[in-house]
Amino acid sequence: PVTMGEGNFVGSKVISVAGRLAARGEIVTTTWTKLNSTVTAGSSTLILSEEVAWSVGDEIVISPTGYFNEAGTSWSMKGKIGNSVESRKVTAILTIASPTGNITQLTLNSHLNHTHLCETIHGEKFCGAVGLLTRSVKFISLDGDVPKTTSFGYGANIHVIDVFDSVPYRYGSVDLRNVEFNKFGKLNNDHYAISISHRDYNHPPSYVMGCAFKYGFNLATRISHANNVTFSNNIAVGNYGGGVYIEDTTTNFEVN
Repeated sequence: PVTMGEGNFVGSKVISVAGRLAARGEIVTTTWTKLNSTVTAGSSTLILSEEVAWSVGDEIVISPTGYFNEAGTSWSMKGKIGNSVESRKVTAILTIASPTGNITQLTLNSHLNHTHLCETIHGEKFCGAVGLLTRSVKFISLDGDVPKTTSFGYGANIHVIDVFDSVPYRYGSVDLRNVEFNKFGKLNNDHYAISISHRDYNHPPSYVMGCAFKYGFNLATRISHANNVTFSNNIAVGNYGGGVYIEDTTTNFEVN
């Protein structure tokens, strides 16, 4: 048993982890990839640069695209095309043979509003990213996107903490792989979708891998004063304030 001291209140709609929280969805081999060719506004199909094992009904996101001009002074979007992130549902999947191997064509549930570029600029290939937002295990926070409720902008969050006024000491950690987080985080607050904050470096390792953070009200993840944290192959889209903030840590941060 653990005896908790006073002052350990962490708020409402919070999963506070002073032990170990583990959640694993079905393995997603490819969480994101790149376009194989430019997809123009009005199109409802796109071709990826590789073959992926995604499914009909999955939600995907297509990144905005643009680039600096030759002088490096202004952002060019070729006539204001490709200036918005877009999400769609997949309605059909086709495997196409190419000289470099099989690639995947996706048919979407509605036309794209913007052009998303894939072209060679100054000798470098520049292609928009396409990410998979659907996971088999989902954490969904309710009512945060309903303006008429007191919960507007107030999503759930996972807070990984250490408790030193307990007997014995408690170190928090997470093992979250291939999990979807929908409408997490709190607006104008320091409660992020996932916050990992330790008091010393004796804590066990944490893993956030292959996850999708979408339509949240704060950063997807903040990691501070931590070591042995692996954050890799994740997707974050539509979150207020951006994606990830890492400070004072030896986090393994890769391919996100």
